Amino acid sequence: MPLTALSRKIAGGSSLAAVDRGARPGLLTATRRPLFVALVLGCVMSLLASSVVTARLAFPTALYWAIVPLVEALAFLPLARRWRARVAPSVLVDTFFAGHAAWTLTLIVLGATMTVVSLERCGSSSRGCGCALRQS
Repeated sequence: MPLTALSRKIAGGSSLAAVDRGARPGLLTATRRPLFVALVLGCVMSLLASSVVTARLAFPTALYWAIVPLVEALAFLPLARRWRARVAPSVLVDTFFAGHAAWTLTLIVLGATMTVVSLERCGSSSRGCGCALRQS
């Protein structure tokens, strides 16, 4: 994510000024950040479910959670019609998903923290917590 977009958003600058003018319109531009959001969701869910990120869990979960960025993009496009005359819709979607950087980082940190805390809780008591992660 371009840090200039995030800094302009925080400073209250024009959201259209944060659009990456160098981005080439096209399918790749429109899908790269939404797919990244879905992949992060899949990896965090895999981490929470099994305490490790495995492709066997992360990719199917990312596919299941891909509905979230899809709904976001479909809800955003009608709202962005005033900018469509000046900027391609694929670039607008890419810029919109650039704003996910802060919550994506938060999600990763919370997922990792919850995994570590749950593992410590399972191993700290003498009886264990009764979960499958308990070590014998």
